[in-house]
Amino acid sequence: MTNFARRPFRPSRFVKNRLAQAISSALLIPVISTSVLAQPLLEEVIVTATKRSESIMDVPLAISVVSGEFAREANLNDIKDLVKLSPGVTGNSQDSFLDAITVRGIRTNDFGNGGDPAIGVYKNGNYQGRNGAAVSSLFDIDRVEVLRGPQAFLFGRGAISGAINTHTTKASPEEQTGYIELDVGERGVLVGEGAYNMPLSDQTAVRVALYHSEEDGWLKNLNDGEDYLAHDKDAIRLSLNHNADKLTVNMYVEYEDREQDGTIYRALDVSEALPVLAAAADANGNFAAPVSAGSDSIDFNADLGASNDGIYDRGEVFSFGMQLDYQLNGMVLTSITGYRDHEYAYAEDFDGTSVELFYYAQEQEGDYFEQELRLTSDTEDDLNWYAGVSYYQEDIDSEFLGQQAEEVYCGIYFGGDCNYVGDYYGFVFEPTSDGQINDRNRTVGDFEGYAAYVDLGYDFSETFDIGFGVRYAYDEKTFSQQTLPSDSAFAGGVQAPQTGGAVVSDSEDWDNLTWRLVGNYHFGEQLLFASVSTGAKSGGFDSFRLTEGGLPNSFDEETVTSYELGYKGTVMDGRTQLTANIYYYEYEDLQINFAPDPGSPLSRVGNIGEVEGIGFEGTSNTAITEHVTLQLGVSWLDTEVSGYQLICDPVGTDVCEGEPLAGVPEWTFFGALSAKFPVENGEWVGTFIYTQEDDAYNNINRSLATKNSGVRDAQLTAGFQSENNWSLKVYVENLFDEDGYEGIIGSNTFDGASNYAVTGVNAARPRTIGARFGYEF
Repeated sequence: MTNFARRPFRPSRFVKNRLAQAISSALLIPVISTSVLAQPLLEEVIVTATKRSESIMDVPLAISVVSGEFAREANLNDIKDLVKLSPGVTGNSQDSFLDAITVRGIRTNDFGNGGDPAIGVYKNGNYQGRNGAAVSSLFDIDRVEVLRGPQAFLFGRGAISGAINTHTTKASPEEQTGYIELDVGERGVLVGEGAYNMPLSDQTAVRVALYHSEEDGWLKNLNDGEDYLAHDKDAIRLSLNHNADKLTVNMYVEYEDREQDGTIYRALDVSEALPVLAAAADANGNFAAPVSAGSDSIDFNADLGASNDGIYDRGEVFSFGMQLDYQLNGMVLTSITGYRDHEYAYAEDFDGTSVELFYYAQEQEGDYFEQELRLTSDTEDDLNWYAGVSYYQEDIDSEFLGQQAEEVYCGIYFGGDCNYVGDYYGFVFEPTSDGQINDRNRTVGDFEGYAAYVDLGYDFSETFDIGFGVRYAYDEKTFSQQTLPSDSAFAGGVQAPQTGGAVVSDSEDWDNLTWRLVGNYHFGEQLLFASVSTGAKSGGFDSFRLTEGGLPNSFDEETVTSYELGYKGTVMDGRTQLTANIYYYEYEDLQINFAPDPGSPLSRVGNIGEVEGIGFEGTSNTAITEHVTLQLGVSWLDTEVSGYQLICDPVGTDVCEGEPLAGVPEWTFFGALSAKFPVENGEWVGTFIYTQEDDAYNNINRSLATKNSGVRDAQLTAGFQSENNWSLKVYVENLFDEDGYEGIIGSNTFDGASNYAVTGVNAARPRTIGARFGYEF
């Protein structure tokens, strides 16, 4: 077993300085105090995050829940859209990558397939995997639970930063029901969703759900005149529920076919890049000229790769999940089985210019199997517990392409044309047929692991109880690299490791022991809890780098220790629910993609540094009147990094020591005001949702950083719901037509010179007006 020392918690200067800010932030929890005649109680939200069905207000975890009804009301497209309604979670992007999502500032920093995601994505408790497979559409769902902080003991596969668990609507044997919904909007928006529930007996039922979504693009590429960020998705899910005296079976089979555009990058500032690009111009000087994308923020100017394959994000995912619950004497035996198979293809123009600087593409296929067995106590005793074991096996086969024009490469890294480079190094330069460096490599991963865990809870009194959980996990990975043929003299200079066409492989294993201790104090309708939890993410292999010995480069596990103080309470005679969390964490040995040498075009994944973070999250849910409710959420986060010289300042001036993480806003906020006014034959309904993220910087070294103005979005929905089960609503998304970008990327060398342009990532979707019709039966 690999042992890693746990330092005792001693508040550093950083913690002491920030603790007062966090406590002050807690005072910002919004409480609505309005004198009204009616005193309605809020609907109780039941979750299963702790393996039992219980009220979200009794769960000693930082958890947010979005109901299926509200997800449809908010026009949430896929699980990444949940970011705007989850305090402490940021980084939505309109693709199938998980890398942009941060939970309390922590994200996945390796975009290859040799490691694991930092955030765990689950569906009905089944692990959903990685980029290209994990992001699925939200349709016919019961609820989505978003858990923040390390979750090492709640799922078969652990999650070091947080978890998103989607619960689909189960089939019900009670009655025959169903619904259909049609959404039509600007730019060809067409969304259809429906479900049909059919009882087969008084114990068994099946449910089928269908989904289709399409939209034309809204970002114009000046290079080819086409619009981008379009999508076309189809999905189907078949569910079965069987509920006998002692046995309950819940099963689903799902298929989704997704075709959309990959991430769109737009050059924002090319002033530093232009002189370098001009030096790489061809005989007619055509390389630098078409860089500019014009003044309109929804225009961009990107090449489509030498073969004009384009910018795309396509995937086919097949999923199967089954949960069996069998009632034993004083306990429940649970079996969770899952299988996923996917094919995925992705391509983007990373530099955001029409110059052929860096075109990236990826094709992969893989399958994933998991099995979990768990025993859960089912008595009223003071001692409650659950214990289980889990196993997974994953096969992943990927082919990567990194493409750059040879003349651009020679101009950037050698300061002249390629004939000059050939003369200098004593060879005759012969360009490839397309003038490109096409760096291709193939990786094949065979991963498996198992875990065993136990969680104990003891009620010392009606007001005080404690819980302790421990988990042991073992992961073993076999990973191979192979360079695919390239006829460029500069092969390997852009991305691919060089194996000479041979397959090189290596195997490594990692194990870890993680734990969580929590104490809960109940008083009236209030809960106060304090916890210490640890998390770990196994090591892995680099998809784009070899060791000096010619084997796939590997990296070690990363770990976190998190301390949290939380409050949950129902006040104002049941009209307001409040939650607040103050937390501090130490995150060590982050798995980060970085360039090991100044000016190097190549990067590798390694373990770097430490992050200290302290933050606050608060929510309120208030029934202002009998017909009006208000939900509010706010988060604040401050981080400090140390030991980041390799990716910030390798000459050792410590300029980044103590700086905050890049790409993480300090503040986030959301609010949702909902109203229902009964009238004859139905009710008028309306919802206003507003979300905002603070400014964020793209670089830890602020002297080189570019600021991305915070993301702001407002949505208004209004309409009528008939007592005859039909509804008609009109909505406006991006109500104030805010522009901006989901992120900012600047490809800087260590001395601050820009090799590429500063680029914006995915311009905001413009104001969109549409209407939605629904019917239930």
